[in-house]
Amino acid sequence: MTFAGLTRRFRGPAGLPAPEPDALIGAATDRTFSCPGCARPLPVGQGRCSGCGGYLVAGVLVRTALFLILVGSVVGMIGGAMIAGVAMAPRLAAGDEARAVAAAAAAAAAAAAATSAPVAGAPSAMPAPAAGSGLPSGIAAGILQIASVNDRLARSGSALTAALAAPGAGAADIAPILRKVAADVRSGEAAAGRLAAWDPARDLAADTNALYVSVATVAAEGLGAPLADDAAYARAGRRMLAALARLPAVDAATQAVAITAGVALTEASPAP
Repeated sequence: MTFAGLTRRFRGPAGLPAPEPDALIGAATDRTFSCPGCARPLPVGQGRCSGCGGYLVAGVLVRTALFLILVGSVVGMIGGAMIAGVAMAPRLAAGDEARAVAAAAAAAAAAAAATSAPVAGAPSAMPAPAAGSGLPSGIAAGILQIASVNDRLARSGSALTAALAAPGAGAADIAPILRKVAADVRSGEAAAGRLAAWDPARDLAADTNALYVSVATVAAEGLGAPLADDAAYARAGRRMLAALARLPAVDAATQAVAITAGVALTEASPAP
């Protein structure tokens, strides 16, 4: 009984697993490693420390390994979201720009249609040409359309002059004006083409078309610059004013052709 009790005392309490043997003193150092929890030397491949009782995976405590996996997953998800956002930002900006240009063009086309369409129940502002005048169909409507477009271009020129004179003028002030100008000239291109079919308006058609092409080119080049480049939009605004410098002469020729055709214009376009 005494010998059995002493033996059980050295083995430890009954029911607990016997601890794994410690590394032998003098064993080769390349076959042992230190426990990360208590620095106890353990044989390579041992899954549980006999000192602190911690479970090991490839020499790392299980709780430490789980924490590192969790941190790596969180960092990976955050980094992936940031990279995806940076990659999608140019496409989203380009989509917003295209939608804004389309909306401006649609608004300008609707305004042009409302200007040129006759009002139901109201007398026409254009007197009928004299009998035998030989005015081709569509010429009167073309003259009215060009006069309306020229008036809107003159107003845009005045707005652009004011924007450039303001301190710190940039893309936010100039880009909307360039979009409106581009939409206006697109709505007047067809009217300029119709005037070429009538001899008294042939020169006006050529001058109007040249003005509209020049204005559209400057607007397209200016709107191609990044919205963050305020200096580029300021330069585009000054080039647009230079292109609109021919507008008063074209507007005066439009009024002269309107008188020849017997078309009454409501008001003259103001100079930009």
